[in-house]
Amino acid sequence: MKKTRTHANLFPLKTVLVASLLLAWGFSSKVMADEKAPLDKALDKMWGKERETTVIAKRSVEKDGRHEFTLHFGIAPNNPFFYHLPLGLRYSYWIIEPVAIEVAGSYVFTADTTLQTDLESSKFLSGVRDLQKTEWYGGINAYWAPIYGKFAFLSKKVATFDLGFIVGVVAVGTKVMEKGVWQRKSSPDVGAVVGLGSHFYINDWMAIRADYRHYVYHGYFGGARSLAEITFGFALFTKAPK
Repeated sequence: MKKTRTHANLFPLKTVLVASLLLAWGFSSKVMADEKAPLDKALDKMWGKERETTVIAKRSVEKDGRHEFTLHFGIAPNNPFFYHLPLGLRYSYWIIEPVAIEVAGSYVFTADTTLQTDLESSKFLSGVRDLQKTEWYGGINAYWAPIYGKFAFLSKKVATFDLGFIVGVVAVGTKVMEKGVWQRKSSPDVGAVVGLGSHFYINDWMAIRADYRHYVYHGYFGGARSLAEITFGFALFTKAPK
């Protein structure tokens, strides 16, 4: 009975000790918070606001008022009978930072696909099909590049890029085959072009370009024809105006 009474008497003492420790910890935390220097409080207040702010960095390469010259080459693989291989030039004037007017032109080399080779080797099908292939094209486009950013290259260099949309008109010169004979058309076909373009900047005046463009124009034998083109190019920019 004495042993039981001794434990019962110690319980209130333990409770008082625990409560005292909790009160002391809370008081010391409040004192430490109150003892923060005015600079610490100001920094906490400032960074608390900054964490809620969206930051958009300035463009690393600005194009406003500059001229751009691009040499490009590529392939248009969507024709079942011919691979079209364009080699050409583009000139762009950047009216404002994201918007340019572009003049572009290409001479187009062609190579037979496997299907075309097999059909030509057949004595039954050779020279009986009506074919059309592109010789050249040129046009004027509007280029709008609202998307830009940065990425790490091999964790050693930060590279910048932009991405834009292209829309314009195009004239297409073609050759047609009628009854086994290739003939150059007397007048070009007129059509439209839409696409995507991008710049990967080497420095302030050089960039690598990658573009996808889709040309649609009226075919000689009726219906619409298209040229889905993927190109890569090397661009040079003039000095930025002061």
